[in-house]
Amino acid sequence: METRTYEREKLYKEIWAEPMTKVAKRYGISDVALRKNCKKLNIPTPPNGYWAKVQAGQKTKIPPLPKSKGPDKIIVEEKPNISSKIKRSEILLFLSEEQKQTVMEFVSIVTVPDILTNPHELIKDTIQYFKSRKESTKPSTSRVMNFCISNEQKDRAYRILNTLFVSLEHLGYSVEIKAPNAQHYRNYEPRLCDNITYINLERDSVPIKFREKQLKIQHEPTKEEIAKQRKGPFYIPPYDYVSTGIFTFEIDEYHCRRKRWHDTDNRKIENQIGEIIIWLMEAVQVVKTKREEHELEAKRRLEEELERKKLEKIRKHETELVELLEKLSSDSDKAEKIRGFTKRIELKCQEITDLEKRKQVQSFIRWARDKADWIDPLIAKEDEILGGGEYLFDLIEWED
Repeated sequence: METRTYEREKLYKEIWAEPMTKVAKRYGISDVALRKNCKKLNIPTPPNGYWAKVQAGQKTKIPPLPKSKGPDKIIVEEKPNISSKIKRSEILLFLSEEQKQTVMEFVSIVTVPDILTNPHELIKDTIQYFKSRKESTKPSTSRVMNFCISNEQKDRAYRILNTLFVSLEHLGYSVEIKAPNAQHYRNYEPRLCDNITYINLERDSVPIKFREKQLKIQHEPTKEEIAKQRKGPFYIPPYDYVSTGIFTFEIDEYHCRRKRWHDTDNRKIENQIGEIIIWLMEAVQVVKTKREEHELEAKRRLEEELERKKLEKIRKHETELVELLEKLSSDSDKAEKIRGFTKRIELKCQEITDLEKRKQVQSFIRWARDKADWIDPLIAKEDEILGGGEYLFDLIEWED
């Protein structure tokens, strides 16, 4: 439950200084609910059209706060209404309507207990780490959360985070502490301050931060510090940092729509757990969507690369076929030239009267014709010395 305090005099000043809608927003309620509380406290409220007259510059009269025998303040315990702060049409669109309804009903009843019982494993290890005085009894730093919380506020922080972790695991998510990749390097000593807490759903995760606001104030050097500085080099810090008890929860993801929640006068982090759960689910979904987009883009690029290589292979094969075609065509032309040339030799041979010489020329003609048949890719005659020629129908491996 969420507790709100309405002080009569303070509320009277607020509603006559600003429109009811703005004041109601600060209190985290509707303007109708705020009017009801004003009525309970006997506070006069601005009539319809009052702020229009103020903006128009007309003179308006503010009625005084009447004396009342009733209470000076009221404390109201109200159930946080998640859906009133978040438009249902804008959230959890990746869920079915039935799943969305189940989640909304669940987060509306999530409350942070006053006492921590059955702590989550990571909370248990973190508590053990900071309580243990001996290194031998401390859990591994890889199981310890890193957050900047004063000792006075640690119990409250544990209760908030425990509620958050248990609720998320109920919804199917998991919590994990990861260290930077540098911790895997040789001779690197893991440090607690490097740990990052992640909320995971299967392959996707978002980092979170939980810290306490600190005030930066001017440091007043002590007598001991001044004395040490006079004796030799001694550093005196210029500022002191004072814990405030004000918590901030942050989703450390660039693309998520809602990232930070703070303690305010009217709403503590405890009363915003439901919203935080919903926006963590949204943030993980954003990461999932981005990953799927990157995977689709990588798949598209791979397909383009495969298509490019396929076309390159086809071009290469086509080029080789063209070169083969040119060679075979050239060989065929050479064979035809040789045959034409041997015919001319044969005609000329008839003029030779020396029988021995004619036999030699005729032997050369037969040899030349054999070589023409060996060169011709349409014949590719076997040669005793040169072997088989390049036969066209053996060379062509054709794919249409």
